[in-house]
Amino acid sequence: MRFAITIVTLLIPFVTQSQQTAHATLAGRVMDATDSGAVAYAEVQIVGTNVITRADGRGNYRLSDIPTTAKEFSVRALGYARLTQSEEFTPGVSLERNVYLMRIPRTLSQIKVQGRSMRVPRSFEQIYERGARGMGYFITREQIDSLNPFDLKTMLAGVPGVYTNSRGVYFQRCGASERGELWIDGQRVTKFRRQRSPTAVGNDPDPYFFNEFLEQVRPSSVQAIEIYPTHAFIPGEFLDGQPCAVIAIWNKRGP
Repeated sequence: MRFAITIVTLLIPFVTQSQQTAHATLAGRVMDATDSGAVAYAEVQIVGTNVITRADGRGNYRLSDIPTTAKEFSVRALGYARLTQSEEFTPGVSLERNVYLMRIPRTLSQIKVQGRSMRVPRSFEQIYERGARGMGYFITREQIDSLNPFDLKTMLAGVPGVYTNSRGVYFQRCGASERGELWIDGQRVTKFRRQRSPTAVGNDPDPYFFNEFLEQVRPSSVQAIEIYPTHAFIPGEFLDGQPCAVIAIWNKRGP
């Protein structure tokens, strides 16, 4: 009996030391406080340390090896106010914290998009900023007015990586099992697959209604169009649905 008590006494300091050297883990998602949309590639850091990471395209982040002496973590992203939040990090404990960033109110008078300096309508700042990065192809209201197209298919015909035919708009980089997604005013409209008719012959050229929705948009109502004809350049905002390509249409707002 005395021998067993001695063993327990020796193990207690060992467990305590293990807990003291263990680190905490922090994970969660960074979202917009206005619409709860994902804030892609936000920077998350444990204050006072070099423990830092960047959220992915869907706003998800994860930090490990956090010292238990840390008391705060901060989050920042372009266009948002920096957020610093207090937290208790317990040895060996994984915490899950979703954070909501507040947009910084601002009005841009001009921005350079694909080598052209132009005025940006209020509330379209982030859209034109993406166009200025040059990751995809950006069509402005001024370009639409200058061409005065009958439909948007005509406007998209000359975009690299996009081809059109009598049936609609398609992407050169999308294989037979892949599909492009269509977004209108921040909403993915190509969400549901058409139920195949028992009497249908051959493949359905538009199973996700891509071109049906595209045909419903009047060029005169459009303020801007973003085209990402390959998956590598699609921003995190449009990765829902794992598309091979994306077209995002933004209609004019207000009078």
